[in-house]
Amino acid sequence: MKTGEPHNLSQPERAKLGSNVILGEVSGIMNTNKIDIASFKQKVSAERLARLLSLNSEGTISTASSKSMLWEMFATGKEADTLVREQGLNQISDTQEVKEIVSQVIESNPKAVADFAAGKEPALKFLVGQVMKVTKGRANPKVVNELLKKRLEGV
Repeated sequence: MKTGEPHNLSQPERAKLGSNVILGEVSGIMNTNKIDIASFKQKVSAERLARLLSLNSEGTISTASSKSMLWEMFATGKEADTLVREQGLNQISDTQEVKEIVSQVIESNPKAVADFAAGKEPALKFLVGQVMKVTKGRANPKVVNELLKKRLEGV
């Protein structure tokens, strides 16, 4: 897989993602609303849920976004693609765009850069968090980590 390309998941990985969503978010929605699966499916069909999972597995949206979108799909009846469009939730996986933000974050946080150079691993997490903050959580975390490590090891 090249950085920035969708991270097409294998069948077992897709199954795990689906089961995590069902066990986590779907169960949470059902418990919160005191409904059964049939009632849930009236608001979010299997096809709509599958589309949401596809957007996540393709790398179009982050896992965090997919979880919050499921709650909104249930509340509003809107489709995943509509929510992505309306809310600008597309995950940023373009390495050039992320690279520019990484550069800005490194320049703005010299102490964290020095801490990382001194072997303090939490500094990397802080910098990742800063990139995620700038991108409002839309940057692909894997791309962010790879680019930050590469850049910091060269600093």
